[in-house]
Amino acid sequence: MKQIIYLTILYCISLNTSFGQVIQVPKPNTPSPIRTDTTSVQRLNSSNNVGNTVASDMAILTFSLFGASPQGEFAEVNENNGGFGISGQLYFNPFHNLFNKQKIIKPYLFGIYFEQIWFDRSSSYYNSFINGMPMPIESRLTNAAFSIGLGGRIELFDFPIRPFFEYQAGLRFFNGKHEIRWTNANNEPDKISRTLESHVVGVTGIGGGLSIGNSRVRIDIKMNQQQGGVASYIDPESVEFFTNNTVDYKLKSSSTNINTYHLALLLNF
Repeated sequence: MKQIIYLTILYCISLNTSFGQVIQVPKPNTPSPIRTDTTSVQRLNSSNNVGNTVASDMAILTFSLFGASPQGEFAEVNENNGGFGISGQLYFNPFHNLFNKQKIIKPYLFGIYFEQIWFDRSSSYYNSFINGMPMPIESRLTNAAFSIGLGGRIELFDFPIRPFFEYQAGLRFFNGKHEIRWTNANNEPDKISRTLESHVVGVTGIGGGLSIGNSRVRIDIKMNQQQGGVASYIDPESVEFFTNNTVDYKLKSSSTNINTYHLALLLNF
């Protein structure tokens, strides 16, 4: 009996001890505050801004290759042969602060341009006479011209493909030689030659095309019509030979109108 009472007392003590213990439940892990790496964010923003930079539209610089096609009288003088050349333009927009906001028109109102043209050599054959005998002659023209002057350009809209119009006025300096060749009485080659009489002429032009690209770099496809002044050449049909080995000829005048067809690289600043 004493043993039973003793065991009962021990059992109760063990229960009291169990109920008096504090059970610690592990707390859930509290997430640490989110830290933002401002340096990385700033670097990311700066890299995005590089790709989204927009030109100020203060000026444009172009370099182009082009084909040249003489027109009218000038085409006849050059035997309908064409030419090729290089050109450059630097035009300024004095109203870029005003027109940048509306993005409908961009007036590059003034600037400078230059062009260098090389024409294909042309040859044609005629018959002259000496003492009533036919004298075959060759008319050979080698022609080149350099132009420089003032110009401008107006662009419409701010699209990846945008139309534009151009105008220009300046001077054209010819560097050409017109030769009349024949075989003389001694069966030796002979010739007379002269440079263009009016080797400096005025030139005006208008044109237009499409500009393709983004705000900084574009490709231009355009055509210009240039009205040139009058230059003088030897008239091959007027050449006369005399028995004293002298030659006489007359001059004929020609306008110097040219159409040019350009493929250009444009840089916007």
